[in-house]
Amino acid sequence: MGHGSVVSIFHDIVEDSRYALRRFQKSPGYAILAVGTIAIGVGANTAIFSVLDAVLLRPLPFPEPQQLVQIWETNPQLVASRTLVNPNLSINRLHYEQYLNQNRTLSGLAYVQAWGDGSSTIAGGDRAPELVGVRSVSSSFFSVLDLNPALGRAFLPEDDDLGVGGSVLHSAIPTYDLWVRRHRADPDIIGKRVSHRSSPLTVVGILPEGFAFPPISEGGRVVVGGDVDVYVPATRPTDTDRGRSRRDYTVLARVTPGTSVEEVQTDLQRMFSNLAQADPETPEGWGVGVTPLQGPLARDFGGDLYLVMGIVGLVLLIACLNLAHLLFAMGSRRKAELAVRTAIGGSRRRQLQLLLTESLLLSGFGGVVGLVVARLGLATLLELVLLPASCSGPGLSSGQRAGDGGAGRSAVAGSDHGAAESGGATAGLGGTHMCC
Repeated sequence: MGHGSVVSIFHDIVEDSRYALRRFQKSPGYAILAVGTIAIGVGANTAIFSVLDAVLLRPLPFPEPQQLVQIWETNPQLVASRTLVNPNLSINRLHYEQYLNQNRTLSGLAYVQAWGDGSSTIAGGDRAPELVGVRSVSSSFFSVLDLNPALGRAFLPEDDDLGVGGSVLHSAIPTYDLWVRRHRADPDIIGKRVSHRSSPLTVVGILPEGFAFPPISEGGRVVVGGDVDVYVPATRPTDTDRGRSRRDYTVLARVTPGTSVEEVQTDLQRMFSNLAQADPETPEGWGVGVTPLQGPLARDFGGDLYLVMGIVGLVLLIACLNLAHLLFAMGSRRKAELAVRTAIGGSRRRQLQLLLTESLLLSGFGGVVGLVVARLGLATLLELVLLPASCSGPGLSSGQRAGDGGAGRSAVAGSDHGAAESGGATAGLGGTHMCC
């Protein structure tokens, strides 16, 4: 194909696009209905795929993610009594220390305080005080994840001891986004203090860009992950905090290379049995379990997400069929126009190109609006599956992977709809029939 032919085709496409836009202005109801139909189908599919991709398909953004597990203490009787959706609960500090010191299959343990954190106001820098999400973690948290800060250092074991006897929390590691937003990516922030509630925090590190801890399900609700802007070290508890009823710690661990989850389960069961024998007041029905870090979400929400994905896929299919019928009907009304074009020398190829260009414009507009609908509806969808809305970071968003899927779906829809309209418009012309 020569240069002149390429220029000619490009010129034809531009002229067809201008003509299509004029037709849309003359028939706004038709254009709005077509774009809206595509937007609903593409938006719903993109939003669902965003969640499905982050929860089930995409691996955790940590080195050797298959070695990361969660440790739970379980009580199926709570599910039987309908107290909880699933029997997996956090553990108390006393049991955590036993697992930490007596295990034979784990290279590291860390915990996240499941209760007591949330939103807090911080001050400092050249901006007004800001409400941010705060999460308390053990000093080993980032080392278990094998995550190195982008700036500064991670928590050290002595950071756990700084708050003993009081409420002072001396160290803090903000997220990259908070560092850029509040401190304008100032590299000299390390060592500076910011106000947290009534206690000062010393910034010791900055998390890597894009870090977002995955949400974890406990008893049918999310207790970790989501809107966390600042991580602080959880202080060592007093003796009164070690009671069996205070299940405050969601425990993460890294399995020793070459060790299976089943071997870890056996090791944990051994330690739990020793604890139960040493404490005759241990309630009946309790046990210990281990699951891959990404496992609880897949277990709790995977089936529902696949079901919803199938439903919205059918919605998209129905939308495409309805739109194809609409365009076929519109094409049938254009027989006279296309007959005139044929009479004055217009080729079938040019007419098909015109109709396909119009359909692709509709699908393009519908795809763009669909991505907006997906982004606006993603927060609501996350609430429905018990995920925090702020998980729409690098791992969960209507971003590149979902956006690529949405663009592909709208393009395919547009080509199908172009065929439908051309089928309706050219039926009966010159004795030639086309079918969609």
